[in-house]
Amino acid sequence: MLVSEDGVPYGSIDVSKLDELEPKTPEARAQVDRLKADVNAGREQLARDEERLAELSRRQNPQLRTAEQRSEVENAGRESSQRQQQESDRLAAERQKAEQQRQQSATASNDEAELARLQAEAEAAGVTVDKRWGADRLRQETEQAKASKSQQKKG
Repeated sequence: MLVSEDGVPYGSIDVSKLDELEPKTPEARAQVDRLKADVNAGREQLARDEERLAELSRRQNPQLRTAEQRSEVENAGRESSQRQQQESDRLAAERQKAEQQRQQSATASNDEAELARLQAEAEAAGVTVDKRWGADRLRQETEQAKASKSQQKKG
């Protein structure tokens, strides 16, 4: 430990010699106690860091794992794989449902377009169209109107 001209320690402190210090004032005793507490806290932190680093090494290096840890990692991998598969299945089901809805919507709009075309054709043939009629009725009425027009031309 280095000591300045006014007796204040500075620089590196040999912590092994903290117990040999005999502080002369209560203030000095409090400083030494704080230094000892800091040393103890540092040692505890170092132990925690070493444990965390060893655990991290075991997790990253399969050869350092115990059989129980390997089993846990395998189970976690299976669970992760199962979750991914479930999510994939859910997304596929959503896509399929959206596609079905799109097809139904397209079919409905095609049906509406066909109905509008048949109504226009029937009106062109001289039929008074009832908006409640379906495609079959419109075709039937249109055919009847065309047939009656062709007979009128013949006769």
